[in-house]
Amino acid sequence: MVYAGGSFTSIGGKPQSYLAAISPDQTVAVNGDPSFGKGSLTVTPNPTRAHTHVGYAVHHAGHVRLELLDASGRVVETLVDRDHVPGHYGASWGAARRHRSGLYFVRLLAPHQTAMRKLVLIR
Repeated sequence: MVYAGGSFTSIGGKPQSYLAAISPDQTVAVNGDPSFGKGSLTVTPNPTRAHTHVGYAVHHAGHVRLELLDASGRVVETLVDRDHVPGHYGASWGAARRHRSGLYFVRLLAPHQTAMRKLVLIR
């Protein structure tokens, strides 16, 4: 549990004045952007047998990389590698033949934001 105190009136887009308790499973906004956090990157369906849709939000214009990492943290595939303007985007991943069953991670690297979600591939 993390406790935060200060001159604020909301945390993560929710009303909270001056003192907040943040649990380890919460994601909260930093620098006043309530849209930053869990909604920045979604992976569905998860677990998957073949195809997955990756939805992601970009909050600042610039270069964006969306990567698939194996359980040891190695990049095994790059899904997106280009410039974006702010907005909501999507990418598809269908790699049941190229990759073994197991645990993977999808990582979003964008200007002033990083997000990661786990992905389980099953057969």
